[in-house]
Amino acid sequence: MRKTRLFWTSLWAPLLLLTLPAPKATARRRCRLAIQPASWFEKAQATADRSSLKLSFRASGYQPVKRSFLIMARIVPGVNQPAFQYYSLGDTGFAYSPGKYWPASTIKIWAAAGALMTLRKYKLDGTAKIHFRDRIGSFRGSVSRMYRRLNNKIYDRLMLIAGLDDLNGLTQSQRARLGIPRLILQIAYGGSGTLNPSPPIYYRQKGKVGVIPLRRSKLHFPNCPKNCTSLFEIQEVLRRIVLHNEIPPSERFPWYQSDARRWRRALLRYGKWIRPAIHKIWGRKARVYNKTGSVSGYHMLDNAYIIAPDGRYLIALASPWTRRIYLGQPAARRELTELAKQSLQMLQQKPTTRVALQANAGQKLRVRVTLLS
Repeated sequence: MRKTRLFWTSLWAPLLLLTLPAPKATARRRCRLAIQPASWFEKAQATADRSSLKLSFRASGYQPVKRSFLIMARIVPGVNQPAFQYYSLGDTGFAYSPGKYWPASTIKIWAAAGALMTLRKYKLDGTAKIHFRDRIGSFRGSVSRMYRRLNNKIYDRLMLIAGLDDLNGLTQSQRARLGIPRLILQIAYGGSGTLNPSPPIYYRQKGKVGVIPLRRSKLHFPNCPKNCTSLFEIQEVLRRIVLHNEIPPSERFPWYQSDARRWRRALLRYGKWIRPAIHKIWGRKARVYNKTGSVSGYHMLDNAYIIAPDGRYLIALASPWTRRIYLGQPAARRELTELAKQSLQMLQQKPTTRVALQANAGQKLRVRVTLLS
């Protein structure tokens, strides 16, 4: 009997020790917190000034029309790269487009960017000669000549080159890195009816000959019935195109530097609906790289990068379409111009001391947390 009691005592003693509270000396310990870094979109959304535009408009007696959307940024010097001070008209700069506005032709620059990224996978640049047949005929030429004139037919063909799943099937980490968490393109503009599948695309460049095989899309996006984005995301595409050489390599689109130069020249030649506003502020000394968009009955939009005598700016805005006509032009264009003028004038008067965003650079920060209980 004695042996049995000793056996059970030796068995339960270690278990009882484990249930006792830890001494105060061991309660103080170090720990590492796994904090997920915020994406560029989340940082901009958290730091954007949402009130200054409304206050400035109220002080000047200006009232933008209802269902106007706007996001803008002033570009200031950062650590080894440019930094950006964001301003939004309320939350409209980050609002998702379904049910709010139609992005129209402003999204075509993402289709062209996707086509160049697909070519890069095959070690081709935008000057490669390509040939394919689609529902509206046959195409022979190069992507670099296509984006000089981004009409609806060319947009459809750029989407076929890019491939729906290649463009929309980016991983969450890739989307976070490129600043486009919700940007989706999936419908045709130019009468081809569908962008699925992408046909076989034959290419030739500097003795290299091959084919990009037929690609069928299998992805579905229940929250995006057509083409969906926010103004911030289409502005982000433009930002990474025009500032390709200035932003860190980790933020650049994966294409060749020669394609970035050609893209920049093309954007300088596109039509500019907010040009009157820019001329009123800076005269003809400012240079504007942009892409417009418009659908009758929906919205007029402009997405622009401005190099002005007093600095550099980004602005993307949308004004609702109306049936009214002003001096032979849709009233929406006049309202879009006035919204741009009032916003850019406010930004000129704002001090440059507020928080600015840029990619991580400089000395790394370390934070030590001590858990006391």
